Amino acid sequence: MRSGTYKHIEQILKDHPYIDRYIKEREDSISYPYVERDNNVGGGKAQFKNNEGTARVAITIATDKEIIFLKYTKRMVDECLEETDEDTLEIIQELYFKKRSTMTLTGLGRMLNLSRSQVARKRSDFLKR
Repeated sequence: MRSGTYKHIEQILKDHPYIDRYIKEREDSISYPYVERDNNVGGGKAQFKNNEGTARVAITIATDKEIIFLKYTKRMVDECLEETDEDTLEIIQELYFKKRSTMTLTGLGRMLNLSRSQVARKRSDFLKR
């Protein structure tokens, strides 16, 4: 696997615990956009103006590419986590899901009674999946 792809997948795993928050922030930014105040005061009010704002917001949220990608990414990582064994799950949680992980591959190996190369292989197999 290319190193750029490897780093990208690692970053996805590091962001995984926060994906729900990212989705919520994106939905809020679509639902409540910043609208600059109009200084042009006066004039009449438009008659017969249709207000389709709610429908437009719902459609925008449902079709937003960033939200779709975040949901897809979360679903794929969750599926991989469900299919993995206990040791690999512990390795992934320790390396990527903790805020400040202090464990190294050697330290994880000692904790799980595995060699460093076994830990590296399990991590690599998970990232390939």
